[in-house]
Amino acid sequence: MMFAIPNADRSFNAVIVLPAAGGDSFESVTTPAAVDEFLQHYFNDVAPFMPNAAQEFLRGSPSAFATVRTSPWRFANKVVLIGDSAHAVVPFYGQGLNAGLEDAVVLDECIVAHTGDCGLAFEAYQEHRKPHLDVLADLSLKNFDMLREGARRPHVLARREAIELLHRLLGQRVMSLSHAVQHTTLPYADCQRMAERVHRLARLCGLDLVVGVLALRHVSSGWLRRVRSGRK
Repeated sequence: MMFAIPNADRSFNAVIVLPAAGGDSFESVTTPAAVDEFLQHYFNDVAPFMPNAAQEFLRGSPSAFATVRTSPWRFANKVVLIGDSAHAVVPFYGQGLNAGLEDAVVLDECIVAHTGDCGLAFEAYQEHRKPHLDVLADLSLKNFDMLREGARRPHVLARREAIELLHRLLGQRVMSLSHAVQHTTLPYADCQRMAERVHRLARLCGLDLVVGVLALRHVSSGWLRRVRSGRK
């Protein structure tokens, strides 16, 4: 997968996500010719806009994405972990920084609630936060597949549209998982449970039929675009 991070001068830094070893990996794509062939095969739509891609790709050093799951987060009543030191996640949900800021808010609330006993405050903080951050770690890994493949699948696009329609009709009681995670302060495990309830409600309401119609529309639109492009 390739994604791009915008710069203030309106340029972009492109990031390519690859396996460390095996076919089409950082281990195998090691020459300018191999980089050019790789880009033409997978990203031919953006390759013309990156004339120095081979040199820049080979000049950089691959970095690993890490998920951190650790326990306990505290040592007695003296030290407590927050942010990435306790629960680093891969960046595919864009929630790492938000999660660290939420840690600070919850930790402050726990210290106020247990004034004079940092041990109890730290314990309450971990009990409250860790289940949600374990869920975020799983969601972040799963969202890689969604970003790479799912966003282009007609039935995925259709289901997203159908859920957004319910959201407009019913408000905050019905939200997609991504909307709840990215645009509310609901704890992550609560977001996941809510999304599961929404999907059950959608099936009970016969929303699968709506999804099928919308998916057919996406397929038809894609076919028409290809036909028109061929005519040109």
